[in-house]
Order: sequence, then structure tokens, then C-alpha cells
Amino acid sequence: MVTLAADAAYVIGSPGSATVDIEDDDRQPAAPKIRLVAADFMTSSNHVLVLSWNATTGQRYQVQHKSDWTAAGWIDLGTPVTATNVVAGTSDVIQADELRFYRVVLLP
Repeated sequence: MVTLAADAAYVIGSPGSATVDIEDDDRQPAAPKIRLVAADFMTSSNHVLVLSWNATTGQRYQVQHKSDWTAAGWIDLGTPVTATNVVAGTSDVIQADELRFYRVVLLP
């Protein structure tokens, strides 16, 4: 229940009180779980990693990576991916000896 108190700065109309429902849902959608689908040998020095995750059709996702887990920032991997099915994916070319960490960010 919200009730307005009298003040010289405004005039309270009628009614002077109201019931307000505040809906707040702090639950965030579950983060997509990324999985390695394939690691294909391309050349003697590079590999293609094919990554996929469970998705919502029409939702946009950004895959990001970094080579050092303790580094502050993530680097976008290509452009956002719009899911056309319940599974979305992308690929990344990496050096054979390169270490990479990946995450999928749900975009608004």
C-alpha cells in the first residue's frame, strides 16, 4: 500500500492511496553450456574447434574467449550468433599449442 503524505509542493487528488504490486524476478536465464563438438586438423599448425550450445530460437549470443583465465577481459569471437534452432554454434581457428577459454553471453 502506498499512501501520499500532504506537502505544500503538490496537491493530492482522490484517492490519496493505492495498492501497488512490485514484480521483481532476479532469476537470470541459465547460462548456455558450451561444448566442444569437433576439433578438426587443418594444417600442421592450426586446428578448427567447432563449438555448440543449447539455445533458444531467435535469441542472440556472443561467444567470447581469452587465453589467460586470470585476465580481466574477454575478446569477442566474431559477430553475434542468432539461434535458428535449439542448438547454436560457431567455430574458431587456433594454433595447435594455444590455450583458450570460452564463454557464451546471452545478448539482449
